[in-house]
Amino acid sequence: MDSESRFASYEDLKSALEKYQKENYVQLYKRDSRTLDAVRKRTTQRNFNDALKYGQISFHCIHGGRRFQSLSKGLRPNQRTFRKECQAHIRFSTSEDGQYLIVKSINEQHNHGLSKVAFDHLPHQRKLDSQQKEEIKELLRLKANKKLLQNHLQNSLGRVVLLKDLHNIATARSTNELSELEATVKELKEIPGAIVEIVVSEENVLNGIFFQDKEMRLTYQQYPEILFIDATYKLNDLRMPLYLMIVEDGNGESVVVGVFVLASEDATSIAQMAKIFKRNNSRWSETVTIMADKDLTERQVFKAEFPDAKILICLFHVLRTFRRELTCDKMGVTASQRLEILSIVEEMAYARSHQRYGELYAKLVENGPENVVTYFNKNWHNIKEEWVYAHKNCGVTFQNQTNNRVECINQKLKDVIAKYSNLQLFFRNLLLVLESLRTEQSHRAISILQKVPAMPFEVGSVQHQYGQILTPHALEKVIHELNIGAKENQSQINQDLQISANDCNCHFRRSMKLPCHHIFRFRRQYSRSLFCPDLCAVRWTLEYYRINNNVLSDHEIEFHAGAFGINVTKPKPITSQFQKFKKANLIAQKLASIVSESSMSEFNSKIEVLELLVQEWGSGRAVALSTSNPAETQETESINLQRKSVPGTNNTTAGTATVHGTNNTTAGCVDSNKDGSHASAKEKTVVIVETSDCAIAVSEVCDAENSTPAVSVDCSKITMTPDKFTDLSNIHLPSKLKKRGRPKGLEQTVVGLPKKKKCDTPVPFKKIHPKDRDRCKFISCRTSANFTSALFTVMLSWFVSPSDTNEAVYGKKLGSKSVTSDTRLIPNSCLDETVNILHIKNYFAYDGWAAVMKAFQSKYSQKDWYCGVCDLQLTKSNSIRCDSCLNRDHLLCAGLNTYPKQNKWFCGRCKK
Repeated sequence: MDSESRFASYEDLKSALEKYQKENYVQLYKRDSRTLDAVRKRTTQRNFNDALKYGQISFHCIHGGRRFQSLSKGLRPNQRTFRKECQAHIRFSTSEDGQYLIVKSINEQHNHGLSKVAFDHLPHQRKLDSQQKEEIKELLRLKANKKLLQNHLQNSLGRVVLLKDLHNIATARSTNELSELEATVKELKEIPGAIVEIVVSEENVLNGIFFQDKEMRLTYQQYPEILFIDATYKLNDLRMPLYLMIVEDGNGESVVVGVFVLASEDATSIAQMAKIFKRNNSRWSETVTIMADKDLTERQVFKAEFPDAKILICLFHVLRTFRRELTCDKMGVTASQRLEILSIVEEMAYARSHQRYGELYAKLVENGPENVVTYFNKNWHNIKEEWVYAHKNCGVTFQNQTNNRVECINQKLKDVIAKYSNLQLFFRNLLLVLESLRTEQSHRAISILQKVPAMPFEVGSVQHQYGQILTPHALEKVIHELNIGAKENQSQINQDLQISANDCNCHFRRSMKLPCHHIFRFRRQYSRSLFCPDLCAVRWTLEYYRINNNVLSDHEIEFHAGAFGINVTKPKPITSQFQKFKKANLIAQKLASIVSESSMSEFNSKIEVLELLVQEWGSGRAVALSTSNPAETQETESINLQRKSVPGTNNTTAGTATVHGTNNTTAGCVDSNKDGSHASAKEKTVVIVETSDCAIAVSEVCDAENSTPAVSVDCSKITMTPDKFTDLSNIHLPSKLKKRGRPKGLEQTVVGLPKKKKCDTPVPFKKIHPKDRDRCKFISCRTSANFTSALFTVMLSWFVSPSDTNEAVYGKKLGSKSVTSDTRLIPNSCLDETVNILHIKNYFAYDGWAAVMKAFQSKYSQKDWYCGVCDLQLTKSNSIRCDSCLNRDHLLCAGLNTYPKQNKWFCGRCKK
């Protein structure tokens, strides 16, 4: 490009500039600081004509312009700029005839180096077009490895692609994109026959989302007997737990029939979702069993919403609760008592009969401490029908004792859904997992219905006949009962069972609705046919499975069309003390979660605020939280805790505690204003709470919580789709979770391996530094400021009794009467060459030390070594020494055949 170059159109100019940039490795900017790539988008022939009209246009090097003057406060120290005051440029002006642009001046002197490698790494040389971005975004959505994708793009496109570029493409949002909630609801509504209902509060804040498609409704319509419900956490950045509702189909498969997320796990929100589920599923009244955990709110809500269903507690949650609650600190028991109590309650959970449970309960009452018995009676004994095996299987459970079906699907969800995903991506990946599960289940169903099982039974046998009518899952159960019935004797049968040719009251028959081994034995005894299709519930038959299979069914069940609605929750006023505690506890849990996610400096500040709040409320004063308006002031944001005297109390003091912070984050320390003034006029009050008589004892609340009170939710105040809530863009989402990185050591080690529990390994005696031998594992001395080593305690124990050792540690000088005279009682450790017996001289009086030296010399003169296991005499040739305790054992007694190759060896006593 030279002064003779003429450009009659923008296309000619653009081509020349692109060629110049590539040949000279220079990135050019237009005069108005827009890049050439931006000019490509915005400049047309009309703009080119304007340049002709105004006479000139210029392009500068990307490193040109005045040096950037930073006004930052150093909070982001790693910010950098391309500006280096480079004077290189190209200026174009209008030709004399006004028809062309010609080069007026060109400066190719740069104050920086030029190279192809640096040019290829410039942002606008790495830029990808829209089609390439869409292809990359789709690959990243499928979780393609970014490093492999980066290598593929660089080889195929011939340009530099950074991992940062791929990350920006994955997280980019278009300017005309809908809000997060609108985009999510739009995707869910596009699913044929889907039901999407949004629950919001009166303040227009999102409380929950319920979703159910046609496949889910159809499956629940076919298998409504048992419902598994549980929640999983940390899957979205709104802190909204995901609840799954699952049933067991005719082949024992777990099928999701309902999904909802909640911002608050209170009784009102859960009851709202249960009512939505009932409203859209007409056969809800046929659900006879619901499996959940021991969460009091869930159990009470589902008891109220499903009055005919039996609420069971997952066995895993039962045993885990026992382990957490029956501890030495909480119950005031010893470790051995705790183990005995846990073994008893575990046997109770697995008790196969009411009599066995009664025996174990009597044993617990007889041997257990009073507080343990009180806790068990209040929390577990009165609900034994919900967690004891003998009581649970009196109804339809299909032999399910846990919520493992839900946990299994939760694990599959977490393999696909990244932690703390945004709401739209969360639901998108959730539906992806559910679709994958359906595909696999459909394939297994097709295989069952189209393939003939190769059974090792003769044609016409009982097993073959049942195999013709039952699904594989049910057939496996029946064959197992047939085998038991053929081997069982009359003496092995429980005499309390009521057995007939068509029915039995045993656990298997009640829970599975299939013929048990008692019925088979009764029929065999009275020469009745063992094959009876009427003994099997219809849900287990192949015909029912084929007709109601969503893939192969040839009929349609009438459903109302998919729907979308917004429900506004008006919670019932809280009146009782227990209900107040439950609501306050939910808020306190959220508060604890937010505080724990803060950095250390913010954490300390927020803890001080909470401690101040507890102190003020405990004193009977009201507290008002006020925050400054950032739109009216540029000063540091402050949060004021205004203390006000409560009517009816003697508190007359008033003051203001201020917490200072920056960037809308509470950080700093708590200070009291000396003048006692209130907040400024620019501040607005956020919360005002008066609590003069709200103090309640925690122990009383815990007792109330465990007393299983009734839960009532007033849903008469719930309205559907009011006009002011129809616009989803106006609905406020709960606060998102801030990502602050992985806490050190929380889940993984530095190299990414699962964190292992640290165990104390023995330290060889000779590895201890001479100074450390005098200072390791210090024990504070009561009589002086000196410290005594635990190593000295061990050495003292060789010659004196444990009680005398303790007295010596705390300053008493030991006399000759304290020293043992029997050399057999002195361990051989004192004879090791690494031991310096003089280290313990200061703990003895003159006569005591003389007795120690006499015993030591006597032991040394004998040089008799005895095995620490068999207590027989040994020699160095057939023994091995422990490098920690310095004792010797026979090789065989130590469990060794030959000497170990490693430099150090520790006996089993030291390893423990």
